Amino acid sequence: MRRLIVVMSNEMTGLEALSLDFTAQVRERYERWLPERLAEIPESERDSFYSTLAEEIAERVQSLELTLRGEGPEDEPFMKRVGRFNMARLQAIEMALAELLPAPDYEAEFRAEEVFFKVTDEEIAAEHGLDPEDPDFEPRLEAWRQHHREKGTYLPDA
Repeated sequence: MRRLIVVMSNEMTGLEALSLDFTAQVRERYERWLPERLAEIPESERDSFYSTLAEEIAERVQSLELTLRGEGPEDEPFMKRVGRFNMARLQAIEMALAELLPAPDYEAEFRAEEVFFKVTDEEIAAEHGLDPEDPDFEPRLEAWRQHHREKGTYLPDA
């Protein structure tokens, strides 16, 4: 899991630094997991799209963080306060990303890979040493076909 690193300087506000990190996450999410949606955005507008969405996420994180942080007891020890603030930040990031950044379509990747793992009659015969000249070839092939159908890996010949 990536860690959120916020670098602050005199020229950069906390919100700007936070949105820079989210820009990278937005870019990675769309390029790796949502290429169909990314294709709908013209190349010339992508950087602006990433930045705008990252700013929205950063603003939402700040808003949620303040709410989640709440008021601690007046006598709260310093380290407990730091822990409460850090937990509020992490929860706010998780909530804002879930709310504003589209979820990856992991299933699409598995659907795409699924065909790769399917086998044809030729592959079944080769894998299990079935000889087409053998009189028991068809029943043995059918048994292996059934096995692969049950596993969901059988690709019938066209």
